[in-house]
Amino acid sequence: MKASRVYIFIFLLCFLDCLTTFFLLLKYNNVDLEFNPLLRFLLRHSYYYVFAYAFLESVYFTVAYKLIERVRTRAKMRVKLEHAVFLLLLIAVTSNTIGLLAPVSYK
Repeated sequence: MKASRVYIFIFLLCFLDCLTTFFLLLKYNNVDLEFNPLLRFLLRHSYYYVFAYAFLESVYFTVAYKLIERVRTRAKMRVKLEHAVFLLLLIAVTSNTIGLLAPVSYK
């Protein structure tokens, strides 16, 4: 895959993760459900900070992708381990989507 497409795909997945997190915040109105402590700190001030965090998250996963790719090429491995970055982001988006589809009980 070309490098520019990888970066766009990582940013798209990060944006989808942050968008679904925003909708979860609107649905459940509970910041304490967020696992990431930095994001939880930002969300205590405003829910809209989740979109600013999308850029930070995409930089983090891009750096992780490049580091894993560099380690793989130096070790001369044939398995593309850097695709695990996509898997982590897909798991985050999927779990958020499941949380959005779950019914809310207000008892």
